[in-house]
Amino acid sequence: MDYNYGDTGPGGGTIFANEQRYGEGKNYMVFYEAAPASYEFRAAWGPTDRWIRITRSFYYDGRKATEEIKNQSGSTNYAAKRSYELLCNGKTDWYMPAQWEMNEMFNILIRGGFMKNKETYAFQNDIYWCTGEAGERDPSIAYVVSMVNGRFSSFCKTSQFWVRPVRSFAVFD
Repeated sequence: MDYNYGDTGPGGGTIFANEQRYGEGKNYMVFYEAAPASYEFRAAWGPTDRWIRITRSFYYDGRKATEEIKNQSGSTNYAAKRSYELLCNGKTDWYMPAQWEMNEMFNILIRGGFMKNKETYAFQNDIYWCTGEAGERDPSIAYVVSMVNGRFSSFCKTSQFWVRPVRSFAVFD
């Protein structure tokens, strides 16, 4: 099965990115899908008392960053934990998006106009969390992106902003 930008993915979300990979002697495609708007939520990013070390090395890896944040944040209902626990269309592999994934969502779905069903997938004209932390010097700060203009900035991790969980899945030839 092949997916195009804006198509509905197997998790009920909308496809916003893809990449070709090679492994175990096979070519395959990895597709990225954003959950439907009805599954987005507002939450705090996470604890402000420690730096979880979600830095540039996690820029492309929201899944790994979500696991790190969840594992170090305890049982509190922070953004990463809620994303990780999402059940949507029978899929349980959702996570909080990394900066790269948020950038792709903005550029492909909003700026590029590939959002086919705006009632189901539209974003708030507001700010959304991504997994990146601002740095070791101030562990209370993490990155956000404006879904109005695509610009990144940083805020205190206890601020309540939108989160749109995403998932990735592979399709083999």
